[in-house]
Amino acid sequence: MWITSQEYRSKVAGCWMGKNIGGTLGAPFEGQRGVVDIDFYTQDLGGEPLPNDDLDLQLVWLNAVEKYGRAVTASILGEYWHSYITPSWSEYGLGKNNMRKGLVPPLSGWVSNPYRDICGCFIRSEIWACLAPGHPELAARYAYEDAIVDHSTDGVYGEIFVAAVQSAAFVESDKFKLIDIGLSWIPADCGVARGVRCALESLALRYRMVIGWLEQLNGGPLETIHIVGGGTQNRLLCQMAADACDRRVVTGPIEATAIGNLMMQAVSNGDVASIAEAREVIRNSFAVDEYVPTAPDPWHAAYERFVKLVEHE
Repeated sequence: MWITSQEYRSKVAGCWMGKNIGGTLGAPFEGQRGVVDIDFYTQDLGGEPLPNDDLDLQLVWLNAVEKYGRAVTASILGEYWHSYITPSWSEYGLGKNNMRKGLVPPLSGWVSNPYRDICGCFIRSEIWACLAPGHPELAARYAYEDAIVDHSTDGVYGEIFVAAVQSAAFVESDKFKLIDIGLSWIPADCGVARGVRCALESLALRYRMVIGWLEQLNGGPLETIHIVGGGTQNRLLCQMAADACDRRVVTGPIEATAIGNLMMQAVSNGDVASIAEAREVIRNSFAVDEYVPTAPDPWHAAYERFVKLVEHE
């Protein structure tokens, strides 16, 4: 898929503004645990964003890329880190200390670094997506070079995942496709991938909970689950739904909102006699996919745990 220079400029500007807005909104609460209920900035800004190291770091990386181009590596970024990055806390400081000792990346991000897995590198990942729009393979490559300066293992995988998603988002808008793209660049058994899988499993288990409520209202079992819209493109989630709910799942069409709107206008205009006929027209016009339970048994214990967690909340 192609994007115009104007579209690219707009998306990069949106990325920059979004990072400034989020950083400014959340800065007063950094380091605090818990849910913060706010709907606007809590400080007087005078129309300007707060300083944001998440952006400052990326401007340093941009400077390195402007000089070295595609040849930029973790070693080069490490040298820039020494020269221009002043913070010495947490993984930032430990990475610099390791490099001072002669431990170059990836050792600089691993050795004696208890912060190797935290968020310090994926918060600076947008630069690689903006430099490689629509090319997650390139964004992932340079995100790796960036991350190993002061992180390792899941810290690195986190930046690779996010950079790939952000790069693909220049040309793809479906969130489930974007998740699949991000996951394709990291090991399936790493903590980041397991976290994403946990989120998808929670959705499937929530489906099961709601199906139970609907069956109580209906006074009988519901044998088939119909899923429409963009979520139908996530085949993993659809199969999880079938297994978690132990029911047949039928998915499609994808553009359900637009199709439903069109059919209601057709009914109103008299072109289609009834809603039942409109449903039949849709059924005969669009292909659907079907998922059947393949391994429902492990989901029963998982559902019991899920219910306890939800009740605890």
